[in-house]
Amino acid sequence: MSVNPANPPRPALVATDEDGFAYITTAYRWPVIVTKIIDDIYKTRHSLDLSEVVKLREGKEIIDSLGELKYQMQRKRPLTPIEDDGEPDIDTWTYVFNTYFKDDNWYSAAWLFMECYLYRRVRSILARTKQWNDYDPFLRQKEDTFRASIAAIVEIAKRIDELVDIPKSGAHDGIIDAGRIIFHELVQISLWGNATDLSLLNNLSNDDIKKLQNVGAKRLEELEKNILVNDLEKAWNYISKCHTTPKDFNWILQTLQSEDFFSSTSEMEKSFLKKLATRLQSYVSNSQLILTSDYFWTSPYAYWHLAEKAPDLYVDLCTSNLLIFKGDLNYRKLVYDCKWKINTQFEEAIGPLAGMKGSPPVLALRTCKADVDT
Repeated sequence: MSVNPANPPRPALVATDEDGFAYITTAYRWPVIVTKIIDDIYKTRHSLDLSEVVKLREGKEIIDSLGELKYQMQRKRPLTPIEDDGEPDIDTWTYVFNTYFKDDNWYSAAWLFMECYLYRRVRSILARTKQWNDYDPFLRQKEDTFRASIAAIVEIAKRIDELVDIPKSGAHDGIIDAGRIIFHELVQISLWGNATDLSLLNNLSNDDIKKLQNVGAKRLEELEKNILVNDLEKAWNYISKCHTTPKDFNWILQTLQSEDFFSSTSEMEKSFLKKLATRLQSYVSNSQLILTSDYFWTSPYAYWHLAEKAPDLYVDLCTSNLLIFKGDLNYRKLVYDCKWKINTQFEEAIGPLAGMKGSPPVLALRTCKADVDT
């Protein structure tokens, strides 16, 4: 039988295993996430003027639908197909659901599919409305996280200024070394600095998380020793310009959308981070930082299927010198989120991305939370 979303290369991780992270996520984390979305919709609806009759009515319907979604999840109900909401990816979701998961419930289906399915269901509930179609139910949490992390962001901005402002005259090697240091430090900041991810590590207090977010050069040098597989020095040799791939819709709290990037830089311009915002915007203007999106990134498919299911995207990615995948869900999609043996080589676990002609090198940035580990 060929590899597919219901039949990964090794047995799939599922929530029926009560000792696994899939069970913890399904039983405890997801209901909390949906509850927070309901609370967010309620707050926004409560602030509406009484004259906004349609939006008020739709807001109530959204809350009811999300409540039903939470009920189905907690009661291990059979999965239901995603309703046709007019989104460009609905045919893909309908096919994958009917082909592989129509007889499953919230606990029996492959966890990788279920993680994607949950957020696509949330998107569908909003997409079928007129007044809430482009509403971001995670915006408040993103803004709260941004404000809570402002001290770390300021320190990052200062450190970037120190390195970028190294005089451009003088030894060419010195200029290269400055870029290399910036790359090493920013990658580590990206790896260790996500408080939302790190908060899942139950043995860490808020103070511990803040310590991990400390971006001092000496601190980062110490933290680099904690990276079990560290190929940053190799990766640096591939870097020239950066293409980043924001998602097409609200896809888990930590996910970047194009709107998030531009709203963040706009917010920075109003504060003492104006210099950083100006620099980021100049990178976009000069095509050093390029934002592109594709519905494949929010599809139910693992990245083993990238060339087959998104051939144009794959061809475009093959023009890159290096592909960088950040975060636990991206890592799980890379390695198909299954029960690999602990000594499995990364090249084997990412399947076609390692062996297909023209595939660029892959760098994964991930702090271990889910069970899959190669």
